[in-house]
Amino acid sequence: MTVSKGKLIDDLAETQGMTKAAAGACVDALLNLIRGGAAAGEKVIIQGFGTFEMKTRAARTGRNPQTGLPVDIPASTTMTFKAAKPKA
Repeated sequence: MTVSKGKLIDDLAETQGMTKAAAGACVDALLNLIRGGAAAGEKVIIQGFGTFEMKTRAARTGRNPQTGLPVDIPASTTMTFKAAKPKA
């Protein structure tokens, strides 16, 4: 199931009896906290939901699938998410 940010805001506003503007501010604040913590190199753990953290991928050599020629792939940093184990 894919949930857009707008749908998340609409659902939060409806279930909590708040305005869409207030729900939008809450969602934005949460996402900014996650981004900020992960960007600072910290693991952001939300108990019962999952863990967000930044991971670095080393530079490597790949292959162009059309030509078969080697291609240098630079190092990169990306945010990862690991879901918490479901409760039994």
